[in-house]
Amino acid sequence: MRATKDSGVDWLGEIPRDWEVRKFRNVFKESSEVNGTEPVGPMLSISSYHGVQVKEYASENLQRDSDQLENYRVVRPHQLAVNTMWLNYGGLGVSNTTGHMSPAYRAYWIIEGLYPRYVHHLMRSGLYVLGYTALLTGVRPNSLQMSRDSLMGFPILLPPLEEQRAIADFLDRETAKIDTLIAKQEQLITTLGERREEVVSRLSTQGIGGQSDLVESGIDWLPKIPSNWAPDKMSRIFKPKKGSNAAMLTAEYCGTVEGEYPVYSGQTSNDGVMASIESYEFESPDDGFIFTTTVGARAMSVSKIYGRFSLSQNCMILENKAVSRICTDFARWQLETMFSRKKSEVSSHMQPSFTMADLREYWMAIPSLAEQLEIVRLISSEVLGVEQLVKKSLKIVETLCERRQSLISAAVTGKIDLSEGA
Repeated sequence: MRATKDSGVDWLGEIPRDWEVRKFRNVFKESSEVNGTEPVGPMLSISSYHGVQVKEYASENLQRDSDQLENYRVVRPHQLAVNTMWLNYGGLGVSNTTGHMSPAYRAYWIIEGLYPRYVHHLMRSGLYVLGYTALLTGVRPNSLQMSRDSLMGFPILLPPLEEQRAIADFLDRETAKIDTLIAKQEQLITTLGERREEVVSRLSTQGIGGQSDLVESGIDWLPKIPSNWAPDKMSRIFKPKKGSNAAMLTAEYCGTVEGEYPVYSGQTSNDGVMASIESYEFESPDDGFIFTTTVGARAMSVSKIYGRFSLSQNCMILENKAVSRICTDFARWQLETMFSRKKSEVSSHMQPSFTMADLREYWMAIPSLAEQLEIVRLISSEVLGVEQLVKKSLKIVETLCERRQSLISAAVTGKIDLSEGA
C-alpha cells in the first residue's frame, strides 16, 4: 500500500508521501500579453466541459472588429487560461491553441517541472472546483469571483514529473473512452428529438390521413392542410396574458423569499421556475394554459402549465377561449410546430420573439374536435415513448459524467497509483 501524508489542506486530505503542495503563485506566472493593433489567433472561450476552445459564433455579424480587440488577453499553448467568474463551473484549462480571449480572463505561464496536461486535469477536477467554490465571493451565482489573493494562495499538488505524465496519459486515454460513450448517447438524444418533432409536425398539421387529401390553406407557415380542416386566427382562439407584477420579481427578491406559488420565466432551467413566492397572479382552468417564452434564446417554446402561479416579463400564457371547438392539447402541439417553423425563418444573428401583435397575425388550422382528440392521443403516446428513451439516455450521460469526474479527481490526488512500478 502506498505511503501517504497529510496534505495540510482539509479538502485535499491525505496525499502520496513523495508529492508536494505549493501555492499557485509559486508555480504560475501571469502573462500580461494583449492583442494590440493586430488580433493574435482566433477568439477563444472556456467551456466548463472541454476547457479552452475556439469560440464559435452563430453569425459573422457577432464577431468583434480588430479595433475592439486591442486589450483582449493573448493565450499561448501550454498556458493556463482562467475565468475567475466561472471557477465554480470549471471555467479554466490549459490551452492547446494560440488565440485571444476576454480581457476579464487571465493567462498564466506554467513553471518547468509541471506537465501541462496534468495541470489541465488537476485544475479542472471536481475536487478543485469545490475548492474554488468555497472561496468565491459575490451576490449572484453567475458572477461569483475568486479574489487575486485567494487564487495566488491556492494549493497546487505536484507529483514527481514522470508520475504527472503517467496521470495525464491515463486520464487522456480513459476520458476519451468516456467521451465517446457520451457522444453516442447525445447523438441518440438528437435522433430521438428529431423523431419527436417529425411525429408532432405530421400529426398536428396533416392529421391522421396524412398527405392523401391536402388543399391550399392560405396560411403562410402551413401552405396545405386537410380539406376538412378550417383555418382560423390565433386571436379568435386565445386570450394572451402577461405578468403584471414582474418588476418586483427580480433575482435578488426571489432568492430571499420562499413561498407556495411558482414564478415562471422563459430564461431559467428547473422547468422554467425562477422562484417560489407567497402570492400568485394566475389560476389555470382544468385543462391548463399554454405557456410560451416571448423573447430571448428560448423564445417561442411551448408547454402546458397548471395551477396558481406568476410570470416574469419574458413569457406569456394563452388561455383557450374557444374550448367548444378546439382542444387545448391539440393547440399546444400545433403551436409547437408553428413556432419551430417560424423560428427557422429568423436570421441566425437575431433572436426570435413572440408578441401580442403576432397573436393577431398568426393563423392555425383546426380539424373536428373528435379528430383533435384522436391526434392528441396518438401524439401523446409517441411522445411519451420518445421522452422515456431520452430520459434514460440523459441518465446514462449523467452517470458517465460523474464517473469521468470521479476518475479525474482520484487520479490527480494520488488515489489511483500510477507511479513507476505501481
